[in-house]
Amino acid sequence: MPDLKKCFTALSAVFLFGCATVVPGSSDADRKLTDAREMLKQAASSFDKALPTLVASEDYWSASNVAFLLATARSRLDQTPAACKALAQSLEYYKKALVKETGLNDVDMGSRVTDDSSGMADVRTRFGCTRTTAALPN
Repeated sequence: MPDLKKCFTALSAVFLFGCATVVPGSSDADRKLTDAREMLKQAASSFDKALPTLVASEDYWSASNVAFLLATARSRLDQTPAACKALAQSLEYYKKALVKETGLNDVDMGSRVTDDSSGMADVRTRFGCTRTTAALPN
């Protein structure tokens, strides 16, 4: 699935970072901001739709990356609970990828998005997640 990875990388660059150049204060800037938000919504929808296919094919590395992009898009759209859920999914897919690649037991993988390690606390903070909003996906 290398082509899918390239597609999502390109989408993430365009949709997630493209709106950073908008200058507020003018009607043109307001239109651009509205357009950027709409593109983010479309990107989030595309990422959401792509995840089941990646998981079904057991491409957990890509699923983790796409879930992280989804979390980023949801966070930028001020959809914190959805962003936190996607962040938790990203970590779970990452762990599945490690288990698949290394053969280590899932228990040996260590931290979860709700743990108290400083790294996970920092990531949760950046997305506005708390331990309760970053509950693991079903």
